[in-house]
Amino acid sequence: MGFIFAVFAGTRAARAEGAEAAVVTAGAGTVGYDISWPQCAGPNPQGEIGFAVIGLTGGKPFTRNRCFDAQYQWARQTETHPDVYINLDYPKATDWNTFVGPAGICMGGQAACAAYNWGYNSARDAVTLARMKGITPSVWWLDVEQENYWSPEKGANERVVAGAIDYLSAQGLSIGVYSTGYQWGEITGGYRPNVRAWMAGARNLAEAEKKCGQASFTAGPVAMVQWVETFDRNLICPAGR
Repeated sequence: MGFIFAVFAGTRAARAEGAEAAVVTAGAGTVGYDISWPQCAGPNPQGEIGFAVIGLTGGKPFTRNRCFDAQYQWARQTETHPDVYINLDYPKATDWNTFVGPAGICMGGQAACAAYNWGYNSARDAVTLARMKGITPSVWWLDVEQENYWSPEKGANERVVAGAIDYLSAQGLSIGVYSTGYQWGEITGGYRPNVRAWMAGARNLAEAEKKCGQASFTAGPVAMVQWVETFDRNLICPAGR
């Protein structure tokens, strides 16, 4: 029995070591991609991937990227737990996701209350979806850009982002924000959460390397920089993800 137990224990240890070794995460200096629903109609990038960030939502909160499963599986060629990003915006109308949440029951005219609930519930919806799919992304990126609808009141927009960050933080998840310094200022008024930044707007890899050393639009470091070739390309900065 002792021999059998020793063999069993050794097998379990070997399996544990193998499972641990199987967890792969791209490091600083790696060049990769991000794709989402706009790429559903065409092939994924070919050749060496490096890493990939996949859009979980379909361009707006409470929507779905219809080809997420296939894209996420593709991203797993190089990383065990690829990052995801989710889109944020400001609610155009009152519904259950603005009315009820951790900010309380929001009555008409309570913009800050409704905005916080919207952001919080947006993040909760996305995390619930990820858990249903059985995935555990390494980093959750919040996509904040002017392409989506935002309030002219920057303080209300800040509350949307704060609500999403607070939900993800309460779940113990790693968080980052995707934007440009200009768009971030125009949308949030210069809100400075202590989360990593994924900076868009570089023109090429050389410029991305320079932007890694520039000041972040958040209180956290610049973790990644994006530029566009045929697909969105991204560089992991020395600060890492």
